[in-house]
Amino acid sequence: MKAQIPSYINLEQFNELYINGRRAIVAKYPSGDLSIQGLYAKDPGFSYNVSRWLPPTINKSPSGGASVFNPPSNFWSTDSPPCGNNYAVPRGLIINNGALPHIAPINITQNTIVFGRGGFQEARGAASGGAFYVVNIFEELDSPNEWFLVKDTRTLYFMPNESMPQFFVARQISCLISISGSSFQTSVENISIQGLTLTETSHTYMGDYMEPSGGDWAVHRGGTLYLTNTKKITITRNIFIPLGSRVLHGSKNDFLEPFKERSSPVLIAASRSASVIGNLMFNIPRAAINANDDFYGNHTLSWNVIFNTVRETSDHGPINTWDRQPFLSGAVQSSLPSVWQRESFIHQNTLFNNYNSFYPIDHDDGSCFYEDRYNFQVYGGKKNYLGHSKLDHHEIYVYHDTKSSQGFSYTIDKTTNDKTYWKCEHVRKFKCKGRIHTNCTHTILLHENDNHNHPALNSNEATQNVIDYCLTNLSNNAVARLPGLKHVKQNIQNRGGKMTYQKFYTIKDLI
Repeated sequence: MKAQIPSYINLEQFNELYINGRRAIVAKYPSGDLSIQGLYAKDPGFSYNVSRWLPPTINKSPSGGASVFNPPSNFWSTDSPPCGNNYAVPRGLIINNGALPHIAPINITQNTIVFGRGGFQEARGAASGGAFYVVNIFEELDSPNEWFLVKDTRTLYFMPNESMPQFFVARQISCLISISGSSFQTSVENISIQGLTLTETSHTYMGDYMEPSGGDWAVHRGGTLYLTNTKKITITRNIFIPLGSRVLHGSKNDFLEPFKERSSPVLIAASRSASVIGNLMFNIPRAAINANDDFYGNHTLSWNVIFNTVRETSDHGPINTWDRQPFLSGAVQSSLPSVWQRESFIHQNTLFNNYNSFYPIDHDDGSCFYEDRYNFQVYGGKKNYLGHSKLDHHEIYVYHDTKSSQGFSYTIDKTTNDKTYWKCEHVRKFKCKGRIHTNCTHTILLHENDNHNHPALNSNEATQNVIDYCLTNLSNNAVARLPGLKHVKQNIQNRGGKMTYQKFYTIKDLI
């Protein structure tokens, strides 16, 4: 079906179409809904038809690789980049014969696609890519819920399913609420945004991005909510679904956290006193909550329920922190700036470490000044890599080594259409050559070698014994402060048995 777009619609800003309240799919190769990545299928709508990636052109000048950002600065683009090379992404790719079958050969010279603009949507860079898809191709308008816009004639094409849609929304704006003070000294204060449903925004994938601090994330200075020069803003009991832009961006704000749509619902970067309390977060490409640095501190992450995270990457967890870049602040003594931070608190969270997550709470790369307490964590243990001043107490870990085979723990090395290759987590520390292969959904062990050069963890403890032991050693006051465990405990008890690699249960098995 097709329709003419009215003249008052700005076609340059129209980049998202919503049908009956659901986000439609721009005509793409291969067909498939990217939003169900890792949920109902391994890589829906992604292609592995790559012969090879064109290597990046490395610019060794301090600002060379960072020129794609606005402003042009990046933790990975310095005189001595942490990974040895300046920030860079592939120049393009060479696809296999037969890929993009609906595109005339004259459009692709020798199966080579060279990128024009982009690659700045994350901050670390890489020499090659992975699974890919191509959008906005009229010839690929061949699946239900796909659409294509011919701008020259202002004609909108849509491929319906068995029923005809009732409502079309051509979204032209990415920001629904903007609050801004003239300066931080004259900031806007004490505003509450409550009880709203914010939905159907346009995307900002190709807008300007910046790197806020020393982590792996880049952010676009915009969002469904845009706050700058504000203090004490409360955002509570709102629903954000579905959205093209990320939920919230804050600049020079107090008591809030910026969000990044396609990497993490909550990204805390160069912020102070952020509180993330009582949220339900699931179906997420990477971490649900990521503290990009330890600037100032005094954050609180509590009473959140998080599952189905790290569906598109690896070596991460539902909650991730790192501290690669020191900041001077007056967190401890306002009259004497230092790199010392205020303590942050992670407590009373329920964390399911499924999909590619490896640690429910991952304190990585020098994280400091954290107290973790009264968290209920299913699958996997705790990571504390470098850093100092971290206290961990009154925690419950269930199936703490389920993310391992025979007691060894692994991280994803690479993936193909039907298989995932894993390497031992100690591949760097001990140069361990232990490897396993699983099916694409990580539920069946296909191959395992025995080339480990270090002892394994014990994986023979019955799950019920683990829970009983933890509860026995907690005080009555501590047990009372834990998240409700009745139904979770009953279902885990029903499962029984030993903790082995094959027991990768879904969230429905546990609640």
